[in-house]
Amino acid sequence: MSKEKNYEGEYNSTDGFVRQNELEKEANECFGEGWEAEDDCDQIARLIEYIGGKFYVVSLNEAKSEDDIIVEQSAELERIDLLESAIKRTLDIINNGLDKEPETLNELGFEQLFNDLEKLIK
Repeated sequence: MSKEKNYEGEYNSTDGFVRQNELEKEANECFGEGWEAEDDCDQIARLIEYIGGKFYVVSLNEAKSEDDIIVEQSAELERIDLLESAIKRTLDIINNGLDKEPETLNELGFEQLFNDLEKLIK
């Protein structure tokens, strides 16, 4: 998982999420001054995205009456992001290597890319 601040937890509202994570300034920037909590899951997800948080899933646990908003980091979303990056790098290497001699393809990063992809697939 990434090294950013961890927002995982159980919250009772957008207000609770903002207070607990000291995001009052960011919430005002994201939602506007005087904002009010409305659709908590959507607002929390939008705020996390606004502040640059990645790989979070925000859901509602309907079986609970308090602290029913669950914020979790998703290893699967992070893995998908890494795979997308690897695919983009692969396309860049292929596009840049089409006019190269075969012995120079490793200079373009094929070996490192192969090793990275092998780790992600396991």
